[in-house]
Amino acid sequence: MRKETSFKTLMILMNAALIVVLLLAAAYVFYTVRSSQKEMSERMTDAIEDQMNSVDELLRAMNAYLVNTLHNAGSIDNLLAAPDVHTQNVAARKLIDDLYSKVRQSTSPVNFYFVCLKNGCEFHVFDQADPAYPVGMEVIQTLSDHDLPLPASNQWQYLSALGEDLLLKEYRYRTCVLYCWMPLEGLFDPVKEKVLSEDGLIRYLDQDTLEPMNSETVPSLDSSRFSCMQPIKYTSLQVLITDSFPFSIQSLILPLFLVLLIVSTVFSLSLYTLYYFRRHIERPIKNMSSLIDAYSTDQLSYRKTGIREINETLDALSGMRGQLEKLKIDMYEERLNHSKTELQYYQLQIKPHFFVNCFSIIYAMAQKKNYTGIQNFCLKLSSYVRFHFLNSFDLIPLSRELQHLSDYLDIQNIRHHTSSQIHEQVDEELCS
Repeated sequence: MRKETSFKTLMILMNAALIVVLLLAAAYVFYTVRSSQKEMSERMTDAIEDQMNSVDELLRAMNAYLVNTLHNAGSIDNLLAAPDVHTQNVAARKLIDDLYSKVRQSTSPVNFYFVCLKNGCEFHVFDQADPAYPVGMEVIQTLSDHDLPLPASNQWQYLSALGEDLLLKEYRYRTCVLYCWMPLEGLFDPVKEKVLSEDGLIRYLDQDTLEPMNSETVPSLDSSRFSCMQPIKYTSLQVLITDSFPFSIQSLILPLFLVLLIVSTVFSLSLYTLYYFRRHIERPIKNMSSLIDAYSTDQLSYRKTGIREINETLDALSGMRGQLEKLKIDMYEERLNHSKTELQYYQLQIKPHFFVNCFSIIYAMAQKKNYTGIQNFCLKLSSYVRFHFLNSFDLIPLSRELQHLSDYLDIQNIRHHTSSQIHEQVDEELCS
């Protein structure tokens, strides 16, 4: 036997499955976002740490280069010991060529400014980039106008020139001063180009106060953005690198809301369909079943619903019931008439010998010229036969039934020459 499932059960199962799918989808989205954020954080953290190691190595190498240039370069000694301007210019040119060679070999934009306090010789070597010259002249002007505090021997200090963040290193040897500066942006360009998105930000903070070194604002550090803070070795700075996650809970609020809205709409429609089915389909069908069952108990009653087809079906059933009732009555009457006909036929054949004997008695009485007896016998016989041809399906009074018995007894008395009698004790109320 084929297993049956109701539409109501299917709707309930569908709603339950819809809720489960929604929960699984939300869990999957949450897991995917978290996994994506974790993977991106690990990748960006590794890239930033690699770049920080490169920056540390670059600053350490520049410290060693400055010390080696001032202490070991023969051009410095020649410059200090030059007897005339020509010899001094030759020594200065040799030092400029060495600095230019360092600028071209450096992986990050680097700039130099040299001052000899003994003979007033000074020159600068800037990076080849276009902004390097105006920024470099601003740095030289700042160095000339302000007596900057000397940092530790291997420390670089922060300096801002024309809105650009710089790292400045000053190294002195005897009466010579060699300044070197590099743009902080150039140090972290690989991170910005290869790791960060368009929303990525790099901020430089004071290592002690964690305040920004310029007027730029520090983005809020929360779970909606990636953030990494690393100290810059050989400086008093920390670099803060932040970026937005490509897939964050906040960025998915609108898509999730739309999905939730669609699922909620489908769920609401399913609930309404379930309610509509229960009220306008399931209940009318049950009423229809009750209507069909009511035929046997003759308790037909129904209330119309909001479904036209079901109402038409109920009306058709009601009309069909009327037709069946009429057909049932017609068949009953036909069968009743048939039974009456059969009864009349059988009544004509009741005791044929009895009637033959009655005719013989009349003949014998006629031979004896007993006309009075013939008259009484005929009256009794006619009353007896008339009773048999009455409608046997109708009720008759008890007195009529007793009279029929008396007629039959009188006929038998005449036939057999006897004088039998019937003694009756019946209440008059029963005879009426």
